[in-house]
Amino acid sequence: MTDHTEKILVTGSNGFIGRALIQELKKNKYEVIVFDIGEGDIAEGLPDYTDVQHVFHLAAATFVPKSWESPKEFYRTNIMGTVSVMDFCTRHDCSFTLPSTYMYGVPQYLPIDENHPLQTDVSPYHSSKGAAEQIVEFYVKKMNVSGIILRMFNVYGYGQGKNFLIPSLLDKLISPDVPEISVADLEPRRDYVFIDDVIQALMLSMKQPAGFNIYNIGYGKSWSVSEVIETIESVFGIRKPYYSKGNRRPGEIMNTVADISKIQENLGWIPQYDLRQGILKIKEQMGS
Repeated sequence: MTDHTEKILVTGSNGFIGRALIQELKKNKYEVIVFDIGEGDIAEGLPDYTDVQHVFHLAAATFVPKSWESPKEFYRTNIMGTVSVMDFCTRHDCSFTLPSTYMYGVPQYLPIDENHPLQTDVSPYHSSKGAAEQIVEFYVKKMNVSGIILRMFNVYGYGQGKNFLIPSLLDKLISPDVPEISVADLEPRRDYVFIDDVIQALMLSMKQPAGFNIYNIGYGKSWSVSEVIETIESVFGIRKPYYSKGNRRPGEIMNTVADISKIQENLGWIPQYDLRQGILKIKEQMGS
């Protein structure tokens, strides 16, 4: 364990990724400043914290269905919040890490590398995150800010909200009141990346040399919904019947696989948890 004197600012500090990141930063003896809703409205700007070396900008409106109900809130938080962070980094000469989201839409090829065309018209959420990435690139080119965008594929782990697939399936599996598991569609495949691997990628992002880069964060393999269910059942030793309701979404993306060779080569990040290992770690953390 190394004793650090660096001061790190984390926005969105009370979210799923934020909590795990802060725990890791403190474990490694970084001084952490947190900024969440209780500290103010990020769209209005950040306090004038001093001596900050790096900012992790995790504050965002993220639940895609809600973005259709409240697009203004999503654009305001995700765009002006990013402007606030970039302005802070410019004034304080500190680097940044911006976790972004899956921005590629229906893949034109697999695995998906960082040069794949983006599709930002999927939802107001995706549109706002695309605009946030453009703002970051502008500040990098015109204001000499240094940092990294991490395009996350499907992150999962203990403590994630039940509106995400894996926590939802876990809840249904272990609940004695749920006799069978129903899902909208069993076929779509996703690249699931475990939270511990994500946190290591975030930690490594602080070591990026001056400049700018975009990296994919995934495992490099995809699993179908039925494979996820069967993996969870195998790990927990519980079997329940499961079925598809046949509710495939219009324009459903049937497969995503991240090309993670760029971050492996540049930062030495290699994910350690495949789906089964990640579910095993969740079971351990649940005390099962």
